[in-house]
Amino acid sequence: MDTTEVVKYTTCRTPFGRALLAASPRGIIFLGFFASAAERERAWAGMMRFCRPGRLQKEPSGLAATAHNLFLRPAGAGTPPALDLRVTPFQRLVLEQLVTVLPGTTVSYKELACSLKRPSAARAVARALAANPVSWLLPCHRIIRADGELGGYRWGRDRKAAMLAWERDYRRRSGN
Repeated sequence: MDTTEVVKYTTCRTPFGRALLAASPRGIIFLGFFASAAERERAWAGMMRFCRPGRLQKEPSGLAATAHNLFLRPAGAGTPPALDLRVTPFQRLVLEQLVTVLPGTTVSYKELACSLKRPSAARAVARALAANPVSWLLPCHRIIRADGELGGYRWGRDRKAAMLAWERDYRRRSGN
């Protein structure tokens, strides 16, 4: 990370509640959700793992259009936004595989591991997904347990269910 780099951030409304969004000149670094003060603090702490405090600049108006456009369609539908992923090579491999899962559909952690040619890595895949810094944009909410249950989600099971329902409705409306 460039120590002179300024990272801009804002909070915004989304179809899934409030969100904290941060972007560098190269792309979006962080997108996390919150509904309460405690969740906002957790989102802020998550964002701070990727940003230097002295280089943060609040930019509500400049990121407003970006934030709005992120939720017009599901990830994988349309042109993806520029991302500035600050993750390990394995996390990047897992996260980039997520866009192959169609909006409104789900696959298990095991199926995702198999698609990466690492069938015994389901737990490592789950850990990589839990650290996803750009939820919704790299759709970890589409990954569920092998028994069909939703499983956990960093930003809450109810939000995960709402995202999947929104995507299914989007597919139905768009005819995809």
